[in-house]
Amino acid sequence: MPMVPHRLVCRIGTGALTALVACACGDDTDLDPAVPRNVAVQVSLNVPTVVSVSWATDQASTGYVEYGPTPDMASSTPMQPLGSRHRATLLGLPAAAVDYYRVVTWMGHNAGASAQGTVQTGTLPLALPTFTAQGTDQTQLIVTSLVGQSTVAVLNPFGQVVWALNDAKGLDVYRALPSIDGASMLYNVVGAPGAPADNSALVRAALDGSSEVVLPYPRLGIDFVERADGTLAAIAVDERDFQGTLRRGDKIVEFAPDGTTTDVWSTWDCFDPATVPGGAVPPAWTTANALDFVESEQAYYVGLRDLGSIVKVDRATRACQWVLGTAGATLAFAEGAEPFSQPSQFHVFNSGGKPHVLLFDGNGVGGVPRVLEYELDVTQQTATMVLNLPAPAGLAGAVLGEPQRISGATFVNWSAGHMQRFDRDGLPLWQLSADGVVFGYYTMVDNLYSGPVRAPSGTP
Repeated sequence: MPMVPHRLVCRIGTGALTALVACACGDDTDLDPAVPRNVAVQVSLNVPTVVSVSWATDQASTGYVEYGPTPDMASSTPMQPLGSRHRATLLGLPAAAVDYYRVVTWMGHNAGASAQGTVQTGTLPLALPTFTAQGTDQTQLIVTSLVGQSTVAVLNPFGQVVWALNDAKGLDVYRALPSIDGASMLYNVVGAPGAPADNSALVRAALDGSSEVVLPYPRLGIDFVERADGTLAAIAVDERDFQGTLRRGDKIVEFAPDGTTTDVWSTWDCFDPATVPGGAVPPAWTTANALDFVESEQAYYVGLRDLGSIVKVDRATRACQWVLGTAGATLAFAEGAEPFSQPSQFHVFNSGGKPHVLLFDGNGVGGVPRVLEYELDVTQQTATMVLNLPAPAGLAGAVLGEPQRISGATFVNWSAGHMQRFDRDGLPLWQLSADGVVFGYYTMVDNLYSGPVRAPSGTP
């Protein structure tokens, strides 16, 4: 689209943020039709770290919002769809802070921009603990829960809470994660490990806290995942009669986007209480406490605390492809490999052409938690230990720990108010701590959006 005549064009910004804007030579009637008008900001009443920015243009355009704690505005929202009225959401802002923002609009390569403004976020209406962060090399946001407070919290690398929501349904939250479509926060409300609740549910809450969708399901476990197509999969109790006594197994139940539920696997498919007794006090038996799904393999990975095992499940056949651990195991520990007894969360990944399992052992040695890593040889049915990382002193008793391998580094949620990032040699690079806190499971994300958050490649 050609530029309107008699318009002075200015270049604002540097690098990827450079944009052409129309410079005013009189009143507003002289501005290019792409320039945003009626720019308004609103701080969410429910989650006061969330800010919405709305604007209009005289002709249909696309656009986004640059924002940040300094005039450089290093962050940006995803590009909005073509239209003349727009609304974008600023995410990842700390509470009670002043941030800068500017709307940038696009019609082909003709660009307009609003004046730079400021907005102050509100104060979180929650009795949240104080988090202390030290070190470097942590750049991502941490989405987690505060167990015992029924609260979902998102922390930035500086230990600031940038999103928080308290659930008042009377249960607790053990897992939270941003939805794949970027429109909501997903979390579970369930009973404590080993104490399933009949009124448990999965919850999909709008990021501004204005609405929620509740998916009730009785006796859910403490973990769930979202698959690439939006299907949710969660652990749930599968209790059956065994020789006249109820034994509490577990199953995986999927919640399709249309709301239907399907059982896709059960511990009863692969294990027999007669030969793999598990929990010592009936009805306890398997007590699943961790779940993952790998799309490329179409396989679930399930942690079974009372069996001391992790199992790989083929979703299509319900078959257990391998079991690593101390009960019902199909993989043997290689010479010198220490077994684990009370697994929590884990991370399965490939390295050097072989699968690796990085797991949190809550019992450890002498009750001290630790992170263990095994290299699996599925053909030879062996597991070789390649990492043994003990918890820092004073963290005994953690039961919800979770490790991940991220770009060669090892990130560990020790659960008991402590998270750390280690380099390839096991030396600590960064840590986050808070007194009296029990972290639930976590998800690491670059930002809370689903789409790209920088200017398009066609930026002039």
